[in-house]
Amino acid sequence: MPRAAQTAELIAASLPGVPVSACDLAGDYLPSDPDPAGLPPSYARFVASFPAAERTEGPRRAAAALERFARPGGQDGDEYELVVTHNFLAGWLVSQAMAGPPWRWLGVNQMNCAGPASRPPSGSEATQGGITHPWL
Repeated sequence: MPRAAQTAELIAASLPGVPVSACDLAGDYLPSDPDPAGLPPSYARFVASFPAAERTEGPRRAAAALERFARPGGQDGDEYELVVTHNFLAGWLVSQAMAGPPWRWLGVNQMNCAGPASRPPSGSEATQGGITHPWL
């Protein structure tokens, strides 16, 4: 995901002193493997186009990303982390923040601009604030 890394570098250049870190959980992958019978036909075809391994691994990574990026802040107050990623993960985080069904990320289209906000877990490196992206 070179574009996400380039975007993170541009953002970091405008925020001197803000730590930047790479995290594979911020990558773009299939966040759920919904039952095609419960989907609109175009969504079912889209999900079916992914190999079985990606449909198995993606939901595991998405669960870990949700745990990592969408937890409440610590006792010291609000904590901030900017996650630079692509459509699938952004749609997943937004759909789950809105308590949508696991397939709902499919209909969240940010049109190249997404901004879900979350508070990372207390004690993590992100509690100091920073920029996280898939790869440097």
